[in-house]
Amino acid sequence: MNKNDMILEVRDLTKVFPAGKGRTLKAVDSISFTVNKGECLAVIGESGCGKSTLARLVTGVEKATSGSILFMGEDVANAGRRELKAMRRNMQMIFQSPVSSVSPRMTIGTFLLEPYINYGICCRQEAQERISELLSKVRLNDDCLRKYPHQLSGGELQRVCIARAFSLDPRLLVCDEITSALDVSVQDDVLRLFHSLQTGSGIACLFICHDLALVSSFSDRVMVMYLGQTVEIIDSKRLGRDAVHPYTIGLLRSMLFVSSDRNKPLTAMKGELQSPVDIPENCHFCTRCPYAEKRCFLERPQLREVETGHLAACFRV
Repeated sequence: MNKNDMILEVRDLTKVFPAGKGRTLKAVDSISFTVNKGECLAVIGESGCGKSTLARLVTGVEKATSGSILFMGEDVANAGRRELKAMRRNMQMIFQSPVSSVSPRMTIGTFLLEPYINYGICCRQEAQERISELLSKVRLNDDCLRKYPHQLSGGELQRVCIARAFSLDPRLLVCDEITSALDVSVQDDVLRLFHSLQTGSGIACLFICHDLALVSSFSDRVMVMYLGQTVEIIDSKRLGRDAVHPYTIGLLRSMLFVSSDRNKPLTAMKGELQSPVDIPENCHFCTRCPYAEKRCFLERPQLREVETGHLAACFRV
């Protein structure tokens, strides 16, 4: 991959929040990764592992405690308000809840027109033509332009949010649990629609989700997070066969995939989570790992390359 194809480069990114009484909560802990042009990197992990905080850091909504975020070579972590606005034309975010993403006082037409006006991209007539084309791509018609958010279903409203995210032809999409607020019956349809738009446009994507089975079918690589740390990064096609970190393997054993044997027994992970407050510099999974030894409780394993493009943070590999 050419260096010019690198859209996002994150190095040693850390975010620490005060937790009261002099204590701290390290939501994101020295994370490093890259996302290339046209690539979809899925970030998965249980609730509270730091996925959403990572999304807010990458988009500049939250300021990092330390580390660097380079978007198309520009420093997001230290950008001012004006620089961030310019960057956000090329970096769009789709949120978990479509209902809270759209002002209830705005019609859908006004909501979709807003980015064209904010960035002075084209005249109103041309913008409306582009909006009609976008709606067609997300399988909606122009009738919805006169409607308010409450008049659309959750699936329709999330497709509107997807259309808006694509409206500025961004270089990177950051998606934070974009199907989790939808009914199961429409999740797959919205996901397939999003994937077809993303791959067809060559836009890079950071896709945050808690469901390994959901993302493994369409992402290029998977980054697994646990209590703020990256524990494994692996090609999605090799995930079921070559995953080596005990946490990733535990997730695979506890989930049903479309291709799963119906008689396959599901195995829940045992043990208790460490408290994320004032967490020690050890392997954060040590209290739940069936292979944990003394060293795991005292030292933090570093993310290292197991095979080309496959990284894991475990003393066993």
